[in-house]
This record gives sequence, structure tokens and C-alpha cells, in this order.
Amino acid sequence: MLGKLIKHDFLSNARFLGPAYIVMLVIALLGRFVTWLATRKAIMDSVAPAFAHIINLLSSLLTVAFVLAPLAILFMAAVWVIYRFYKNIFTDEGYLMNTLPTRPVNLVFSKLLNALIWMLITIGVAALSWFLAVGHLEGLRNIMDQIWDTIVQLFLNNKEAIHDQLGVPIWLFVVELLVFLLCWFARFTISWYFAIAFGQLIAKNHKVLGAIGAYIGLAIASNIVSTAFMGILGKVTDTVASNGAVMQTTLLGNSVLFILITAVLYWAVTSIMKNRLNLD
Repeated sequence: MLGKLIKHDFLSNARFLGPAYIVMLVIALLGRFVTWLATRKAIMDSVAPAFAHIINLLSSLLTVAFVLAPLAILFMAAVWVIYRFYKNIFTDEGYLMNTLPTRPVNLVFSKLLNALIWMLITIGVAALSWFLAVGHLEGLRNIMDQIWDTIVQLFLNNKEAIHDQLGVPIWLFVVELLVFLLCWFARFTISWYFAIAFGQLIAKNHKVLGAIGAYIGLAIASNIVSTAFMGILGKVTDTVASNGAVMQTTLLGNSVLFILITAVLYWAVTSIMKNRLNLD
């Protein structure tokens, strides 16, 4: 049953996000064509000045838009997966969803896993759309090449120093950083799931406002816990001489904290769904 839930949630998200991503990629290709026109002097000289001005203006606007597009598309995907949880569980759709022959723990797991999967897909689509739209611009490409070459040279010339600062080889640090980001997003998503579940208890007639209020309260509580946790880590790292050990303690410690918070909120959400569900 869990496999069917995961597949159903994946396809449900795909029905909205899939077309949105296709539209974005098409617009990226259109933007690439417009910027290509704007950089062809022979073509621009052969058209009316007003038309050339319009092309240059569109090229500039599209370039700026696709520099900002990755943030916009990530925000859209995050809002969508949170909205789907609310729509599926705590509205009229919940009457059907909560009568399925499965436990709340499976319902929440399916939605959380799909949120992570679609966020990874979103990152890939955002990167691809950015490359399609502005990756061909020679000036921008030269800047990116220079940045990359600088990073590579910095690493090659200071390999041992970087290793000492990170505490581990660079490839392992990248893996740890990716795990940290996944843990952070899981905690972010489950925090909203909890806020939605708890919000429908404290504000039965205004569930959305209740969810927002619950999230604000949870964010304050999480910041207090994180501050206390970082204080404890600070005392631990004060006894460590190596900068690399400090980095590892901080990065891995926060990843563990995110996992613990996610586990507690996961239990809380499933408990509310099992014992205090309100669909009125």
C-alpha cells in the first residue's frame, strides 16, 4: 500500500509541477532565442529601430528573470507540496484519503518523500532552465569559467589547508553538505505539516490562519532549541584545537538536530491524524 501511495502522490504532483516545468523550459528556450537575436548585429541592423529596441528590452528582462528564476521555482514547488498535504488530508479530500486501508504514518511518509523527490527535480529543472536561457551568453559564460577556474586553482594550491579547515576530504564534505540540506528541507517540510495538523485543532473555523500561527510558534520554539543546541556544541568545540573538527561538529551536529526535530514532528503529525483529526 505504501508503494501505491508514493506513486499516487508522485503522479498528483506531476500533474501540476510537470506542465509548469515544461512551460518554464519552453520560456527558457524562447528567452535563449531572443537573446541570440539581440547579439546578432547583422540581424539587428536590418530591422526597424523600434523592433530592435523591443528585442533588446526583452533580452534584458528575460536575462534578469532567469537569473532569479531558480529561487522562484523552488519557492513554487515548496508551496505546492505543502498545499497538497493540506488539501489531501484536512479538506473534503481527507474523507477519502483517511479511509484508505493504511496508517497515518504511511500517508505522511509518502508525502514527505515525494516532497524531497520533487525538490530535487525542481533544482534540476531550475538549473537546466537557467542554462538554456542564459548559459550561451559569452560574457556570462566567461565569468562562470573564471569563477570555476579560480575555485579549482584555490583548491589545488591550498589542498592541505582546505582539508584542515573542513576536517575531511572535499568530496566527503560535499556529501555531508548535501545530507545537511536534505535534513534541513525535511525539517522545513514536516514543520509545515505539523503546523497544518496542529492549526486545525486550535482554529477549527480558520485552519489556514491556525496553521500560520502554529508555524510561527514552532519556528520560535525551534530557534530556542537550536540556540541551546549550538551553545552546547560551542562548549564542546571550545575544547577542540582543530578548525576541521569544529566544522565537522557543527555540520554533523546540526544534521542530527534536524533529524531529531523531524522525527518528533513526524510522530506528532501522525498522532494528531490518528487521534484528533478534524475535517469539519
